[in-house]
Amino acid sequence: MNKNEQKGIFINGKQQIVELLQYMQGAEKETLIRQIKLRNPAMAKELIENSLSFEQLATLGDAELRLIYEKSGPAIAGIALQNTKKDFQRKILSLVERSFAEKAFEIMTKELPNGEKDIIRARQKVVATAITLSKQMMIKL
Repeated sequence: MNKNEQKGIFINGKQQIVELLQYMQGAEKETLIRQIKLRNPAMAKELIENSLSFEQLATLGDAELRLIYEKSGPAIAGIALQNTKKDFQRKILSLVERSFAEKAFEIMTKELPNGEKDIIRARQKVVATAITLSKQMMIKL
């Protein structure tokens, strides 16, 4: 038993890397993922999925964003888009079909009973949808 185990300290390398990736931006993150991918492609994919945030989805292409939001549904999309930048809201609503956009906009402009909790849950659902679509090889994260 090593010193860390004796003191009750548990070190989870994978979780620490996920937390690190969540704070990293652009080139630094890509470099780290590329280095991990050289040694373990499956781990690199898992790390990308586990460290994905709602804000990072904005860097995806229009086709990927459209698919993610359409699969999420207008209610989830509308709630998830609340409190985001107006440009991003317009972009997403312009990518989807008109009837979908109208429903999402209607929900987006309503007062939510649980406020920020509902927004967080909706954004987590959008991220989960993106990960599912990535696993199905329908989009590339």
